[in-house]
Amino acid sequence: MLCHCHPIVFTARDTRFYAEESEPYRFLGYLLPSGEVGVSYPNNADAFWDAPEDVEACGLDTIESYEILDATIEINVGERLRQSAAEYGEDAIPLSLRFVIESR
Repeated sequence: MLCHCHPIVFTARDTRFYAEESEPYRFLGYLLPSGEVGVSYPNNADAFWDAPEDVEACGLDTIESYEILDATIEINVGERLRQSAAEYGEDAIPLSLRFVIESR
């Protein structure tokens, strides 16, 4: 299932100690046409959330903001959803996307 998605840039910060002293960092995700968000990781399957506001940063870090870019990228969402379900379990997939992994 190929989708044309918008890249989304998240800005997060380590807030465990002194938030004002920690440097913000950015990570990329993609916004599906239906509103869900996927985030790619270098050594793990993608993680999915219902909306940009639901995305969680690594560990105890906090997301400060996000920006949806005007560009579009083509993503094989079906394959990424199946990999994510295999690694994290089907409960990690938003309900609105589970039909993709169930229709194999």
